[in-house]
Amino acid sequence: EYVFAARKLTTASIEDMYRSAVKANNTKSPADYIEFQRSLERANSMAEQLAGITASWGRTGQAFKEIATGTPMQRKRKTNNFWEGARKQDVEEFARIIAKTPRDEITKRALNRTAKEWPKAKGIDKVQEVWLNALLSNPVTHSVNITSNALVSVWTIPERFLAAGISKITGKGKAGVTVREAVSKAFGTLEGFGEGLRGGARGGKAVRMPFRFLSAEDQFFKGIGYRQELNSLAMRQALKENLSGRKLAARINQFKNADIGALNNKRVKAVNEGNIKLAKELEREIDIISKVRDGALDGARYQTFTNTAGPIADMFKGLVTKYPATRFIVPFINTPANIITFALERTPAAPLLLRYKDAIKQGGAEADIARAKMIMGTGVMSYVTYLGMQDIVTGRGPTDPSAYRIWRENHQPYSLRVGNEWIAYNRIEPLGVLFGLGADFSEIIRYAQRDDIEDFDKQMTEIASMLIASFTDNITNKTFLTGISSVVDAISDPERKGGLAINRFATSFIPRGIANIRSQMDPVRRDARSVLDNLRNQIPTLSESLPPRRNIFGYVQVYSGALGPKWVSPFYTSTTSVDPVFDALEKLELNLSMPSRNIRGVELSTELYSELLSNMRTLQTYEKINQIVTSPNYNNLNTYAKGEIIKRIIQKDQAVARALLMQNNPDLLRKSIDQKIKKITN
Repeated sequence: EYVFAARKLTTASIEDMYRSAVKANNTKSPADYIEFQRSLERANSMAEQLAGITASWGRTGQAFKEIATGTPMQRKRKTNNFWEGARKQDVEEFARIIAKTPRDEITKRALNRTAKEWPKAKGIDKVQEVWLNALLSNPVTHSVNITSNALVSVWTIPERFLAAGISKITGKGKAGVTVREAVSKAFGTLEGFGEGLRGGARGGKAVRMPFRFLSAEDQFFKGIGYRQELNSLAMRQALKENLSGRKLAARINQFKNADIGALNNKRVKAVNEGNIKLAKELEREIDIISKVRDGALDGARYQTFTNTAGPIADMFKGLVTKYPATRFIVPFINTPANIITFALERTPAAPLLLRYKDAIKQGGAEADIARAKMIMGTGVMSYVTYLGMQDIVTGRGPTDPSAYRIWRENHQPYSLRVGNEWIAYNRIEPLGVLFGLGADFSEIIRYAQRDDIEDFDKQMTEIASMLIASFTDNITNKTFLTGISSVVDAISDPERKGGLAINRFATSFIPRGIANIRSQMDPVRRDARSVLDNLRNQIPTLSESLPPRRNIFGYVQVYSGALGPKWVSPFYTSTTSVDPVFDALEKLELNLSMPSRNIRGVELSTELYSELLSNMRTLQTYEKINQIVTSPNYNNLNTYAKGEIIKRIIQKDQAVARALLMQNNPDLLRKSIDQKIKKITN
């Protein structure tokens, strides 16, 4: 996140700090000095995120005059001195120094710390830069980012109209949100398109290719978000000033286009001429315009998930700064935290969030916008729950691994059924979180309504398990948090999950773009167990040397399809045709496990295990069961009889498949005998 964060936002935060310093130096007000301190902290935080370094607060002074001279290392050291002086030096004196220094020089000085180029990166920094670029190299990642940001930009428009309705009902009038403000926000979407393109072009100057694309995408949607909020807030402020007609239009244009620097020059001139009244009027005007623009900038950050994430995210940032190796566990912090918060603000859990409480406490328009977020999000979740009850939308599926494998043959998790296809929605964040929670809730309701479970404690335990699984899948098991999930799993179950965590980490160094090409060239899922095999499984042509992964009946498994070009589409798809065998297994809730990878004490290689499963295909186990479940007399049997017949067929064929494997591979028997002899003789 340090490299591809928007330079424009950092510049804006530094300019905000500069304005606060000028104001505090002029008014000498304690409140203005406090605001200056806050803006200073915000600017420093942005610069730290961009640079990936932490200031070691020290001294200041002469470096103010020397920023444009010296070697890159000297300029970096002087830049650090600028930030180091902020806490050591007296606040009033520091504000005076900034106010007396040209703004361009301050901006140049503060931003120099972000110019961390590849030749200067050493050790773990260089490794992590390569690794992060590998993670972000998949074209699907960029299409997900673009689609998600586009949907969020559209989503916020009906939210603002809903907020206007709430303000109307509660009688807030111009103190709340108006329909004209909502219309202005919608119009800002079109107006911001051009600005977004210009911002995207500027974002293209990032250091590395994947980051370059992400930065350009980010800047494009920041431009749209900025214009949306600028139009909205300008209309709100102009209406508060009781303007209408041409005066209203002129005032809105002033908010959008006024030159703050020119206004400040007029204010300074008025002060020098002793016209205090005019100076105060201009200062007030600068403050109002700056407040509207700062609010618009905050809105752009919020919609692109680059705003300040909160104390928990700051704790993780501090941990990563202190222990750089932990970045391999949490490569991204700010964006995931903001995505999760964005989603939770639109659920019934919103009143538990500090941001919601602050908005309600503030009252007026902000309170109604917060209520609109929760109401609209909860409404959409409720509708998704209804669709889930109709089997039009799926959630995560059964929590039991065996039941999940059977369910997965006829369903696709977190997907919407359109015609004869399941289309996955879970990668489109943060709206995918809302849909996923709603769909999971439908599965919980369906389970709670069952009358065939007499053990109340068992039912409550299963419901609790489903709730936890829903939260885990929709919040912690997202791609940006898989590192944390892997570590937690490895700690909780090192024997089974430790190897998976190591394999996942090792393969993360293979650029995702290469892995994408591999899945296009070789759509077969491969059975990879060791670290080396997992690495081969990510590389085109090499993956084909691995045995295929098969289901319980020996059929080869392949990757899902996609809506549109598979190499770039964020929407995975699969057909919705119901398989009669797996439909029967799902309804009977049979606990069918995959065959053991161990025969007579000998651990099977992936090749031998694939051969074992292919024997099930040779024995036509699937066809035998299909003939039974589609026969006219099948439905005359009770549930127990149906299950016993199917289980006996599978168990018998699995025993025959093992015998065939032993027959075709005599070494297995010899290894088994050798192991028994060693065990007996110790």
